[in-house]
Amino acid sequence: MHQQNADLVTLLAADLKSNFHLVVLHYQPHLYGFALRQTGNVQDAEEIAQEAFIQAYFAIANYPSQRIKMLVLQPWLYKIALNIFYKRLRQEKLQLIQLDMEEEDGYTQFADEAICQPDYLFERKESRHEVEALLMTLPLQYREAINLYYFAGFSYREIAEMQQLPMGTVKSNLHRGLSLLRKILAMQQKGNRGGAQ
Repeated sequence: MHQQNADLVTLLAADLKSNFHLVVLHYQPHLYGFALRQTGNVQDAEEIAQEAFIQAYFAIANYPSQRIKMLVLQPWLYKIALNIFYKRLRQEKLQLIQLDMEEEDGYTQFADEAICQPDYLFERKESRHEVEALLMTLPLQYREAINLYYFAGFSYREIAEMQQLPMGTVKSNLHRGLSLLRKILAMQQKGNRGGAQ
């Protein structure tokens, strides 16, 4: 990954116009997927990814060669996409689904609790789409933390830098988001078992 970034930024520093398409080819699927998980809307995700690449191109065009060579493209592009997402959220009031959950007094235990664990589901390919759909029910700060950590593969430190938050806040958002996902999964499993009786 680091070598690929070094190769790309070296090419960009040498000839931005001729080589920027390589950045788009490499990062477009990841950036689009990230935007889709944030918005839940294909058109919004496409527009956010496209705008991120346009902004990146024009920003790089104004950078001196040495600064271009210092860029770490992936987190920089995700930060641009996040900024666009938040700007659109403020301006257009994107329709985001939020789950209205009532606080429960206790936590229901299941025989196979591993099935209710988001970590477990992230690892199982067939459940990935289910988790992505459930992400849209989470509050934005939790959805974003899970999206960046599990789907985009960023470290706590990288997420903290992108979001300009303390690392403890990032960890807290991730923990709370996973906790909410566990509750949702537990409620779904309880509902599935109740319907089978």
